[in-house]
Amino acid sequence: MKIVKTEAAYRARIKRRSELWEMAQNAAKENPKLTTRKTGRKRKKGVPLKKGETFRITYSLIKEGKSIEEIASKRQLGISTIEGHVVRGIKDGAIDITEVLPEETIQEVARIMQETKESIGELHNSQNGKYSHGVLRMVYSHLERKPL
Repeated sequence: MKIVKTEAAYRARIKRRSELWEMAQNAAKENPKLTTRKTGRKRKKGVPLKKGETFRITYSLIKEGKSIEEIASKRQLGISTIEGHVVRGIKDGAIDITEVLPEETIQEVARIMQETKESIGELHNSQNGKYSHGVLRMVYSHLERKPL
């Protein structure tokens, strides 16, 4: 037996959906307790880390030779979060920038930064996103610590 979709059934479904949507909107207006701003995202469970421990975990994984993407995946964190840890590590001297970026990239970005004197956001836009904000921040932190 073949199921055939008809125009009448399609219109009936659309009409029913509209009615249900309208009923939900009216119910929400009548009783604000029915509305929610929760996303349904589950909180991570586990033992809370000591202050600064999350950075040290990232630093140790970098020392093991893991890439930023690997660390983000393993720790279930965003790449930008790990890049932020690396920036802090470079500022504090806990990480050498050459452990996370190739020397050519460091030199090229440093040259561009010194020539243009643009902000990181402007530099990101002027390079058409060639370098991420994280990479630009890493090189900037490196240059603050050890100018060329």
